[in-house]
Amino acid sequence: MKFGVCIGELSPENLNEIDTAALCGAQFTEASFYKLSFFTSEQLSEISAYAKEKKVTLDSANGLFGEMPLFTSENDYKKAVEYIYRSFELLSITDIKFITFGSGKSRKIPDGMSVQAANEKFEALCTEVLDPLAQKYGYIIGIEPLNKEETNYINTAAFGAELVKKMNCSAVKLLVDYYHFKKENENLADIADYTDIISHLHIASAAVRCAPLPNDGEEYGYSAFSKQLKNNVSTSVNMSIEGNIPEPREKTIRASLDYLKHLYQTV
Repeated sequence: MKFGVCIGELSPENLNEIDTAALCGAQFTEASFYKLSFFTSEQLSEISAYAKEKKVTLDSANGLFGEMPLFTSENDYKKAVEYIYRSFELLSITDIKFITFGSGKSRKIPDGMSVQAANEKFEALCTEVLDPLAQKYGYIIGIEPLNKEETNYINTAAFGAELVKKMNCSAVKLLVDYYHFKKENENLADIADYTDIISHLHIASAAVRCAPLPNDGEEYGYSAFSKQLKNNVSTSVNMSIEGNIPEPREKTIRASLDYLKHLYQTV
């Protein structure tokens, strides 16, 4: 398993976040897919080359749809699909392989729509658009369950896993985010049921959504989480720190990455 960090906004003129990740021992970086989709191909090539040179390849991306609404109208859905066709092709020149489908505001079920209707629309989006395009360009998409404070649809890994298994797509899988997992009081033992469908992992403390640190204490449950991952999840699945990073930033990232690597190796 490789350990990386979600980074802030990038541009060819500002690559400090990549430098920081490299200095702190990150093995890869994860940026916003939606924001990267507004760059030119030349800019994306520059950013990817720089990250590769620093040995923190930009191989993961989150925020697939930003805040684009998916369920509010047929016109909004059409715009979202057009965006996916354009951005998947554009970002295929980068090293991005793993894409997180969080975007809680995008997938929010509007008033008057049932969960069943949302399921039908979501499944059509995944099976008819995302999966074939992801296969074409070599992406793996991880549906990210988000807690009820952030969206009203796909709040638990259990629900997300049910959808993923039902759709049975080659390139649409499940992302498990420890912060949301704990916020929804899910059972760590259930991770064993998701062995074959987990594509990627995020981690932050459920209490304050910060990068995990050695002095957090066992009540945060990082050791138990690491043990479940080591016993049930493929070593090819990677984990990103996705949370607040208190100052001094470099020191915090380095300490968190060292801690997570040590836990995984020793549990």
